[in-house]
Amino acid sequence: MRLSSDAWVVVSLLVVTWLMTRKIDRQPLHSVGLAFAGLPRDFFGGLANGAVWLALPLAVAWALGWIAPVDHGRFARDALPLAALAMFVNVVARQLLLCGYLYSTFRSHVGLIAAVLLSGIFFSAYHAAGFRGEWLPALTVFLAGSLFCLAREHSGSLWLPIGIHAAWNFLLGPALGLTVSGNGQRGDGWRMIELKGPAWVTGGSFGIEGGVIVTVATAVLAAVLAIALRAQRAATARG
Repeated sequence: MRLSSDAWVVVSLLVVTWLMTRKIDRQPLHSVGLAFAGLPRDFFGGLANGAVWLALPLAVAWALGWIAPVDHGRFARDALPLAALAMFVNVVARQLLLCGYLYSTFRSHVGLIAAVLLSGIFFSAYHAAGFRGEWLPALTVFLAGSLFCLAREHSGSLWLPIGIHAAWNFLLGPALGLTVSGNGQRGDGWRMIELKGPAWVTGGSFGIEGGVIVTVATAVLAAVLAIALRAQRAATARG
């Protein structure tokens, strides 16, 4: 049911994006990140970066004794392909909304830095219901939204942030059975590991994304992307 509704959202966003970009702004679709050149490189590179992004805080939590393996529920391997497809479609919808036409419009009117910050605020506001008044999850999600738009800017397409986002959500939810952005139903009843320790580290009810180790990991990855983007722009300016 969710897969079909998310698919309709993707189709609707694509139609609206096409109308706004081609018929109103008179711009090519690649101007809003809908480019197919370099798709495999950007998407699979995004998957790799998303896996590293998740592995870093999990490795820290494991080393500090805040992660333990559990045998909770049955690991339904046969359900993973459908879960991966559903997660991918959901991520495409969110990235079309976050880093597609909206981001491009922000960028053209207020510049790169402000567009990234505004997009991060928008992404955090989209998840606001799950924060339950906590500021740390809000900061982490803001940083994640900024990270996605920096990835979009660096690659010139939506496929890099889609890959990063899809790897994070799929590995955290369907694969490991952990809570994703306050939603604890992504594991379909199983968990591979459980988080222990103080809520400010492990995220409490919001999941590990609400913990400081993910906040730091996200800030580091966003900073790396910002530095890479600055170097890329400097190289372009030189020649």
